[in-house]
Amino acid sequence: LWGKKFFSDEGFLPSTTLFEYLGTPPAFAGTAGTATWTREPGSVRSDADPGIGWYDLGSAKSKILIVISTYHKIVTLGMVAHLTPNQPSGVNPNGFSMRLDGYGPGIWKCVSGVYTRVDSSTGLPNVDYLCGYALYYDDATDVLKMFLRMRGGQWFLAQSGTSNAFTTLRYVGFQNEGSGMERWMTPFVCYAQ
Repeated sequence: LWGKKFFSDEGFLPSTTLFEYLGTPPAFAGTAGTATWTREPGSVRSDADPGIGWYDLGSAKSKILIVISTYHKIVTLGMVAHLTPNQPSGVNPNGFSMRLDGYGPGIWKCVSGVYTRVDSSTGLPNVDYLCGYALYYDDATDVLKMFLRMRGGQWFLAQSGTSNAFTTLRYVGFQNEGSGMERWMTPFVCYAQ
């Protein structure tokens, strides 16, 4: 349903299922920021305030794949999926990110609230999306890969980059930057090792 065979066939499926939610996503392990989060059948959304919610993977991981769908209606604000070494204490935590903003989707690192692009531009415009996104991280090779699936099409590698700014990562966070129109939609999937 969410592309498990694709990621397995291409060699990007870590060995352990940490979560695989296809219905209503469970409550976050923690939240920060001023957003109020609402869980609905098949999605989670925030109000118009910026905020982040996260899941704890239980221990530091050296290889991670997250798969998520979004409904993304945006002008300049954005949505960010984070992989972080430490529990987020606010929005824009230190770590690697798959960021959807006014410039389109991309792979970024965030240090002290400042984002730096890890990849080059995907060349994909930023429009209203109902889209699948996946972020793959491998500490052994310092590789980050972003995959997209547009409106029921096939998964494809949209961009990749390398960075050794962070090593093992433990938290998966989902951040909305404040328009109140975005939805993080199931599947919520995380494999790691």
